[in-house]
Amino acid sequence: TDEYLAELKDLTNLTSVTINYSDIQNGTLEMLATLPELKKLDLRRDLKLDNTSLEILQKMPKLEELYILYNSFIQSFLHIGKNIGKQSKVFLLARLD
Repeated sequence: TDEYLAELKDLTNLTSVTINYSDIQNGTLEMLATLPELKKLDLRRDLKLDNTSLEILQKMPKLEELYILYNSFIQSFLHIGKNIGKQSKVFLLARLD
């Protein structure tokens, strides 16, 4: 999966990415963090993501919507969720504003 997603790096106008039921690595998140227009990211059921993944998500300044249902880092995210994007909407099991 990471190999295929690496091809997204040249799509600099990409505003939305959905990666569900996958085993992506942090390297893929690092690549997504370089997409300057990324506003919506859906990472449901990507079970290999960890606390380091949360630090990477904070590098996405234009991120407005983040969906992270059914991942292993949900509890840790609650502590840093406020730092993701200035106008972000975070979706866990319910929407948090």
